[in-house]
Amino acid sequence: MTYTEYKALDKYTQVDVALQEGTIIGKRIEDDDLLILYQLNTFYIELAYLEDLSEIYAIYHTESDRLLEPYLEAIDISGLLN
Repeated sequence: MTYTEYKALDKYTQVDVALQEGTIIGKRIEDDDLLILYQLNTFYIELAYLEDLSEIYAIYHTESDRLLEPYLEAIDISGLLN
């Protein structure tokens, strides 16, 4: 699936595709909410869950790597340095 095809989907289908076909590449907490970053082919999808995980309240997607920036601090590369 291309990014253009993904963008054309309705929001509910975008969420389903992210959950079914995306690969989780990061998780973080912001303002007590959970954000999970997925990669699908050449683009990124971030799903934002309410604090109690009962509902996804936002979905962000982009082909750029700007969604990666907040997750970079959590990546441990110490094992790669040896």
